[in-house]
Amino acid sequence: MSQDGTNIQDSSSVPDWEIDLQFYQGLSKALPGISQDFLRLPITDSERIKFLGCCPRNTGMVYDPPSLNGMGLSSEFKKEDSKLQDIQYRISGITRPIDYFVQNLLQDQSSLNTAIAIEFSGLIKILLSDLASQISQVKMDSGL
Repeated sequence: MSQDGTNIQDSSSVPDWEIDLQFYQGLSKALPGISQDFLRLPITDSERIKFLGCCPRNTGMVYDPPSLNGMGLSSEFKKEDSKLQDIQYRISGITRPIDYFVQNLLQDQSSLNTAIAIEFSGLIKILLSDLASQISQVKMDSGL
């Protein structure tokens, strides 16, 4: 709970994982898209490339999902697998800004300030929202 008790519900009777963050007006100013429908906020491919282009790939990580093409699969299955591979690719892309953020923090621990933390949080939220939107689209395309 915050010292003024206004932005987190009383946690004395519930476990930590059940605590809800009460909406704080400053949060909507810091993260403008927070009030929008999280599951319906896709970003364009060019926007995603722009985001990820700011964060170098981690040479110690494999970003490409495994391919099942050589297994004699039907074209319908390959189509569905392609959709799942896109989701895997988007997930791997989300790790890039996380790795970059942590590396910068470890190299210069004084570099973290509120503005950078808010920018990082907003970026991750946008990428997760895009991923959630993609999953929703795959579900609609599959008739689920």
